[in-house]
Amino acid sequence: ALGGAAASPDPGMVCSGCAVLSTLAQEGAPVPWARLRDACEGESACLKAVAGFKAAASPASAALGESPDEVCQDMGLCDGQCLLFDPELGPAWPVDLPPAPPVWPVEEPKPAGAEPAVAATPLTMRIVELLESLGHLVASSSPLKDGDIDCDRFDIECVVLRFADYHYPLVDRDGDRFNAYGYGTLRGFHWRGKDCDAKEDAIYPGRKSSSFVDDVDYDCNGISGSDASGVSYEEQFCSGTERRGLVILGDSATAHFHVPPAWLTANGWDPELVFSNQSRLLIEDEVDVPYCSWGTGHFDAESCPYAFGYNISSIYKFLKGRNRCNHRDFQNIGVNGARITSSMPLVESMARDAEQDHPLLVILSLMGNDVCNGHPGSDHMTTVDDFYQHAMESLTALDAKVPKNSHVLTVGLVDGRVLYDSMYQKQHPLGPTYPQFYEFLSCNGVNPCWGWLNTNETWRNFTSERAANLTQVYVDIQANTTWENFTHIHYTPDFRALIDEYVADYGGEASDVIEPSDGFHPSQLGNTLFAQAMWDYIRTNYPDAVGAINPFNDDIDRLFGDQGGY
Repeated sequence: ALGGAAASPDPGMVCSGCAVLSTLAQEGAPVPWARLRDACEGESACLKAVAGFKAAASPASAALGESPDEVCQDMGLCDGQCLLFDPELGPAWPVDLPPAPPVWPVEEPKPAGAEPAVAATPLTMRIVELLESLGHLVASSSPLKDGDIDCDRFDIECVVLRFADYHYPLVDRDGDRFNAYGYGTLRGFHWRGKDCDAKEDAIYPGRKSSSFVDDVDYDCNGISGSDASGVSYEEQFCSGTERRGLVILGDSATAHFHVPPAWLTANGWDPELVFSNQSRLLIEDEVDVPYCSWGTGHFDAESCPYAFGYNISSIYKFLKGRNRCNHRDFQNIGVNGARITSSMPLVESMARDAEQDHPLLVILSLMGNDVCNGHPGSDHMTTVDDFYQHAMESLTALDAKVPKNSHVLTVGLVDGRVLYDSMYQKQHPLGPTYPQFYEFLSCNGVNPCWGWLNTNETWRNFTSERAANLTQVYVDIQANTTWENFTHIHYTPDFRALIDEYVADYGGEASDVIEPSDGFHPSQLGNTLFAQAMWDYIRTNYPDAVGAINPFNDDIDRLFGDQGGY
């Protein structure tokens, strides 16, 4: 903090962070002392030799202790109450991970090569330094007090409201809430269709009316100019077609939260890659991959995490396939941790003019956080009454904002029991089983979903029952409420059926559909399967929501190719 002592870190976060770092350090060390000790099987001469090797090792390597849990206890960063590994069995290394696509560099495995006999690897050295710094921070910290930060020196309010609270692009010169600069991160064009004129606020994806000449691509869909007779291509190919923009308002599943599994196993670490520009971009996207998500994915499979062997599907790609004039007309307003009680800022973040822009398909997808948090019990779960109040508030705000003939699809909460059922027999990338990993997070108060990522079946069932009750609120609203500017449609996902179908049809495993790093979010494959299932439901039951196929798609492809890309 400026002008004062550092804030006290949360003990659970400190312990969890230490456990991850010490696990990577010990697994990555060329001399894993605990493993060598266990290999001695109690033979005294062998144990004495290992002790001698350890005494002669570098300080960083010698500091690794007996197990990751013991390292953190010795450093005073964990109190010994929460253990990541079974004290009788210890870590189970190495952890096998599927190969990563070669163009997703943060997930490339570490190149094979000889290591020094005793000296610590660069990874281990760096992690030991981080652990030492963390220890100094905890030792010197004190509670943060009001006034420790002189906010008057900075325009903090503007930054917080625009970027952190309302999730607008950090760089937006003309104020139309679309971005044209940089790498697409920081809520830029990775999240929303790319602006094609950063100085004109009447030019942006989804614009319907225009006073510009034919050569100006006022809706940024890559179609401009006119034919020999002077008729604009926009008029010929797009006017009269049923265009649909796409807005997804949601949570981390909408944003496609993705921690590379390789970051959690020393076998996958190469410091030059992990601390690379590619990793920086992932962090600037809030550790999300919206451009590969089920809603707004538009990158090719080879540019998405663990997506080799199948095509990437998304609602946006289906909409563009139906009508090329929809190119770039998408907005992913997915926010890690969002729930219905925080949905109004998501609605506010939308960029849409009810009079000047094309109709929308809005998807309100908050699939878990209203029952998921790190607190034991149900006190922090959203109640049915609160859910109804906030859902009505957001839907009312949407009705005032969307163009006529729009559609709003509410997505029910998932039955998250499928997470534990799919993962409990698997090994987490850090080394423990998933039940051990979940219980460690719960013990430290940092479990992303105490109710479902829980070894207690009674609580898993209770959490699913509450989720079903909240979903029923959407169903009742749809049945009893009529809106002026949109048609309300509803979809309740069935991930268990989706997984069962995948296993039966493709011979895969249920765990393929779930992110290995947290055992909680849909994987890249899960995103693709979910997009296909949702699209089939909408197209079959509500075809007006997606519009008719544009008969001029082939002409657009012939004249404009990739329409300027993304």
